[in-house]
Amino acid sequence: MKTRAHRPSGLLIVFLTGILTAFSCEKNVAGAARGTLADVEVRVDWSLCRETPDAMTVLIYAEDGRLLKSKTSPETDGVHFRLPPGTYRSGVFSYSISQWKSLSLQGLKRLETARAVPSEREPSILACAGGITFTITESDIFNGHPVIPPVLYPAPRVHSLHISVVIDGIRHLGGISGSLSPPYVSYLFNQTSQRTEGLLPLPGSDWATGKEAAVLTRNIPGPPEGLETLHLKLVRQDGITAADTTLDIRGRVTAAEDGFRLTVGDRPGETFRLQSPGGGFEAEIGDWIPGDETEIIL
Repeated sequence: MKTRAHRPSGLLIVFLTGILTAFSCEKNVAGAARGTLADVEVRVDWSLCRETPDAMTVLIYAEDGRLLKSKTSPETDGVHFRLPPGTYRSGVFSYSISQWKSLSLQGLKRLETARAVPSEREPSILACAGGITFTITESDIFNGHPVIPPVLYPAPRVHSLHISVVIDGIRHLGGISGSLSPPYVSYLFNQTSQRTEGLLPLPGSDWATGKEAAVLTRNIPGPPEGLETLHLKLVRQDGITAADTTLDIRGRVTAAEDGFRLTVGDRPGETFRLQSPGGGFEAEIGDWIPGDETEIIL
């Protein structure tokens, strides 16, 4: 039995030709689009920080400071972007915007306004860095090799401050609370900070007591060396306020291996003494006189 080859009709030929032509054009346009972008690998080194975060956000800014792209990744050693020829600057901060509840990250749409604003809550550790400018050329696209900008080295912008309040008679302490001032707004990508209004609270629940001092560790946004005042309120076990004072701490915050330190109450004229509930007393005991009877009413 012979088979017959049916020739397609003219209408079908026109239809198939149109589909093939459209497919060919779409493929060429897509290929051209891919050919105008360079693969950019932004690398990040967290060695300046005590620990590496679980995620990071990398941002790409245009030469005029506009935010062009951002990417959040659990991979904290680097991320990839595809960018056309131009001049750019990259930036990075730890974690993602949605994860930040204790600091408000604002102004990210502009390189120069990106900042971390403190809240009433104790902030988590924030680290960030802004890279120097890098340029993508047409030759970078044609040679097919990835463009690698200068490595970003995030540095901490929130620091641990260890506070010790030396107290004579600390066994009679019922409670301690206070605040620090001033707080600072930290700019993410230019390593500067700006003083702002408000207080950094030191809640009573955060303090611990030792043999001679009440101690607390709090994360501080901005430079701890810039703190100026420490307000303290000490309450005895009977509920009586023993001290409610503000101390000038300028120049007293010192750097330590695990953050910064501040000690108060150990200077002449700056002693905190607590009496026992009921007032207490001091007695000087002399020689007893024979035959005398002494009755002490407590």
